[in-house]
Amino acid sequence: MDPKNGFYAKEEDAGTFKAEVITEEPNGMAGVRLVLVNGEVVNVKYKRSGQIMFRMPNFKEFYEGLGPLEVFSDPAEVINGLTWTIEINHCGEHLGIFLYCDGDETDAAWSCRAAFQFSIVSRNKSGECLMKKGKLDSFNIYHVNSTVWGYDDFVTFEVSSTYLRSNFVSAWLIRLLFLAFIIALCYLIFYETQFYKNPQSALIRVFFTEKTQFEIRFKNIRHPYWIRVPPEAPCSKPTKLLILVMSRRGAFVQRNSIRKTWANDALSGTVFRYLIGDPSKTAARNNTKLAEEQQKLDEEFVTFGDLIFLNGIIDSYKNLHLKWYAALQWQQNFCAGAEFLMKTDDDTIVHLPRLAHWIEHKFRPALKKQLATYFGWIISGVKPIRQKGHRWYVSKSAYPHNWYPDYMQGATYMASSQAISAVMRHAHEVDGFNMDDVLFTGILAKLANVTLFSAGDHFRVESSLGAKEKCVDGIPVAIALYGAKNLAEFEEIYEKLDAIKCPKNKVPK
Repeated sequence: MDPKNGFYAKEEDAGTFKAEVITEEPNGMAGVRLVLVNGEVVNVKYKRSGQIMFRMPNFKEFYEGLGPLEVFSDPAEVINGLTWTIEINHCGEHLGIFLYCDGDETDAAWSCRAAFQFSIVSRNKSGECLMKKGKLDSFNIYHVNSTVWGYDDFVTFEVSSTYLRSNFVSAWLIRLLFLAFIIALCYLIFYETQFYKNPQSALIRVFFTEKTQFEIRFKNIRHPYWIRVPPEAPCSKPTKLLILVMSRRGAFVQRNSIRKTWANDALSGTVFRYLIGDPSKTAARNNTKLAEEQQKLDEEFVTFGDLIFLNGIIDSYKNLHLKWYAALQWQQNFCAGAEFLMKTDDDTIVHLPRLAHWIEHKFRPALKKQLATYFGWIISGVKPIRQKGHRWYVSKSAYPHNWYPDYMQGATYMASSQAISAVMRHAHEVDGFNMDDVLFTGILAKLANVTLFSAGDHFRVESSLGAKEKCVDGIPVAIALYGAKNLAEFEEIYEKLDAIKCPKNKVPK
């Protein structure tokens, strides 16, 4: 859908989009990208750009049963001052229109986005869909220089058809209100009964009604996904440390072991979240097992409230870079005020009181030299693996260089909030690939001028300790170990980590 092929009306100084759903697209997404500067179509390297995408649930069914239908919107004004006219060639029961802008005349780092949903009211005799504005389905703004834009500042949309007369609207409102009343009555009768049978299930339905849509944006990847909105602000109180644990759907034992051992010693100002993706296609074929697993996850969420469901990202090793990108988007949107972020795996053990000591006496003072800093075990001199089929295979098209830059070992590392903001600002400039640690703490860190602070003595990659562990001023240096699989191993390794003896040792508690 190249705008140069007839999708731009120069005489109107407006972008006119024609979007057709392509049946081969598995997710029902169609879209066009138009780049304009002062009304002229230009190269994508220039600053003003816009993208409009159309999502249609069950689009294949609509496509097979309907011919092309033209629906014209009223002009939608976008933040960069251009007027966009949208033409949709197909419609079903619901449509979602996603608007995206990147940059303005002064700062290419500007970006924003919004998504809102429309419901189809009816069809007229000619077959056109009559639309009305629906509830704002999801909405998120990215901004720089401490300037925040609200929804009204960059997009407006009115009723799209002149066929909607007042009497027509009134009639449909009466019908809709009556239908809503019947649905609400049925809902209350059914779910009140369900609540007394299974209170947790009722609570789950309440908690999971809201969601926020996001998009992963690497140079070579545009991947939409959505996150369930936290029922309560996760970082409403001052947050010193946000711990994001890369977990898996079925890792119930590991998550509960963490909660019962080292997470139980977390100090005030610490927030935990576990990252959970979608089931694989293979797992999805077993409907019974999948339903049982999802029920356990929902109950875990209700009990602990510390899971982040990344819907639209399959939980697999090859998707770790997508999963971690989404984790950082969550941090930027729901916990941006956290002073430090720790990335760790669900088989890692961390001594949090000891970490608090070293943050105070070593890591925070290091930020005086460079605010944007990663702390961890630095890995150097590693070549990309070009052997297809290997777990760590990376193609030359994804990463053409012969050597990786220095990067952090990914079992456990820590970052300042400034480091996260810096790498996320540059993520769209690089190709994404499955080596998430190389990508975020190596390639992007180098591009964003983020410092790598060597802390390998603190963040270990083994499950055992030496006969004589290093201490400084009577405090053990070791903070994290790796490799626990069950509660007994978590308890054993954490006990060893906690029991390190130093001359005049006084382990912080």
